[in-house]
Amino acid sequence: AEPWCAHMVATIYREQGTPLPGDIAPTLRQHNPIARVQTMWERLVEAGWQVESPRTGDVIIFNSRAGSDTGAGWHVGIVSAVSSDGEIVQTIEGNSGDAVARRSYGVSHHRIVGFARPL
Repeated sequence: AEPWCAHMVATIYREQGTPLPGDIAPTLRQHNPIARVQTMWERLVEAGWQVESPRTGDVIIFNSRAGSDTGAGWHVGIVSAVSSDGEIVQTIEGNSGDAVARRSYGVSHHRIVGFARPL
């Protein structure tokens, strides 16, 4: 099974004309290699997309699934807003409690691995 949080983020970027590095549209014969969130993060870093300060539209990567579903693994979403002081991010996440959900976090939250955006 592939995490649909990763498919949501990859599909949004693909549909906007800026596919994530390593992204392919999955088929019954070929899975999307970046559907594994840790691999997605590795590809984003390799491509130079990692950023320190988040902006609306950035990819946000988490080092655990927390409430998204059971089991080990990473989680991903999209930043939907950033507070004026840059300390709080609001997100849209697929497979967050088995649904698409809005959440908010401090940018130094212990689960956040990093943020990424196209060059």
